[in-house]
Amino acid sequence: MAEGTPTSFGPYARTLPPSIALPMCWKRNELATLASCVTGHALLQEIAAQILTFSSDLIALLDAGLMFRFPNLFSPKILTWGRWSWAASCHMSRVLPSKCYLNRNEDSAENHVLSEGELFYSPPEIWTDLGVMIPLVDMLNHEAQESQIKWESPMGPNNDVDDMEIDDKVNNSVASITIQKRIKKGCQIYTTYDIESNQNLMLQYGFAQMANPADNVPF
Repeated sequence: MAEGTPTSFGPYARTLPPSIALPMCWKRNELATLASCVTGHALLQEIAAQILTFSSDLIALLDAGLMFRFPNLFSPKILTWGRWSWAASCHMSRVLPSKCYLNRNEDSAENHVLSEGELFYSPPEIWTDLGVMIPLVDMLNHEAQESQIKWESPMGPNNDVDDMEIDDKVNNSVASITIQKRIKKGCQIYTTYDIESNQNLMLQYGFAQMANPADNVPF
């Protein structure tokens, strides 16, 4: 673990916003606005299925004795639907695919080759299924046409880097982001979420893109 790395996720968690504008967190009067338009009907069905899934997961955890098995982590009555939906929304709107953390040419966490000193604190299949959250990177907003960054995965311990310079070896041992376009001072840096339709953007991130060329309206 690098020098200065926090021993818990507390500092990162405190940077997360207190509320998330995902539809699953909307109030009833806000959801009602979707029922007044044709494109909102399908989205309402997706939101209902999403809420049902997350509520079922919460009930399953409580039935499994989560509060009693980890009393040092969960004080009585701390786990409410509001906190649960906030945590789920933070994860859903900020998570990145696990391939962002994996070495180059690795398609799943099950195939990941650990570097010296690297540890997996969860089973690999969980990484593949849930993805990873990376501080700062998860703050980048989406603009498919204006994306300025290129993501470079680490080389990994099994790649042949004998002929590389020392600095290049160090740089290639971790993931990196490269700015590909000129950016004026004070301007925002954009990425792309690789999601096309406005329905999926709204469901997972809470916004729609105006004049989205990839959007469609089913009838």
